[in-house]
Amino acid sequence: MTHVVQFPGLGIQLTVNEVAFSIGNFQVRWYGILIALGYFLDRANVGHITFGSGTSLSWLVTQVGQFTFRMMYPIMAGFVASAMAGPAALLPGMMGGYLAYLGMTIGPEST
Repeated sequence: MTHVVQFPGLGIQLTVNEVAFSIGNFQVRWYGILIALGYFLDRANVGHITFGSGTSLSWLVTQVGQFTFRMMYPIMAGFVASAMAGPAALLPGMMGGYLAYLGMTIGPEST
């Protein structure tokens, strides 16, 4: 699936494919490449607790990759809710997906 990213004030328009490349039926997505690149940039800290965050660049790339991976769940939940209940359910569905990802619920705590 391709997405168009536009910056009208700058006159920039980018077309981005969510799949970086595929090998047979196996698809490699951009967030996986970002996470792997973050670890590759920090290869000097392999085996240490700071692996993936030893340098500021590796930390930034790893964080961006992990964030995009984590956002898959809320986005999917939002679109499922939108398909079931209409466009007004998109944001509540995304919030519910994010809370479900975190393992949280809204309501009184059980004792």
